[in-house]
Amino acid sequence: MERLRLRYKKLKLKLDYLDFELFEVKQIFEDAKKDFEKALLKVVKKFPEIDPKQYSKENIKKQYDKHQREIHGKNEKRLAAPEQMKKLYKDIALETHPDRLIYCSSKIVEKKTELFNRARLAMEERDYYSLQQIADELGIENKNIDEESVCFLNDSIKSRKKQIEDIEFTVAWTWYHEDDPETKELIIANYANRISGNL
Repeated sequence: MERLRLRYKKLKLKLDYLDFELFEVKQIFEDAKKDFEKALLKVVKKFPEIDPKQYSKENIKKQYDKHQREIHGKNEKRLAAPEQMKKLYKDIALETHPDRLIYCSSKIVEKKTELFNRARLAMEERDYYSLQQIADELGIENKNIDEESVCFLNDSIKSRKKQIEDIEFTVAWTWYHEDDPETKELIIANYANRISGNL
């Protein structure tokens, strides 16, 4: 049992690191998308066969977002929540549900409502690790650490790695991190050619 707890603790630390890395990658990606959209707008304007009204910044952004969804498939099926997640969520809800906070200060209500909303989102996304983080913040001890818990954390690790990989696989990320100006120009021209028929 002690080895299982150590493994669980190690996986939680790994997830802490991956969460920070994912946060950093998302921040960089926002800059990459902005710069990429500006550069793409300049290139797409060079296509005379496209109606000028069609290549507004908003239309290019919509087309870019649509293309990214097609590449990365955002229609994942959601599985039913395992019992362990339901138990943890229930423990969190007992501490944070707005109906249970009527005699608390506004500061406590605000904080616990935010935690409740995060927990609800974690349940919707089947994100066991986020639920565990919220439980940790509330001082709720997870007494049910077993092989299934370890599997949940491993799944969360895979999910975080996939999210990072998906971002780093985008055209905007590749273009943004390319050092060679000619290659950068080629990347954006190829992308513009690919989407020009879809605008």
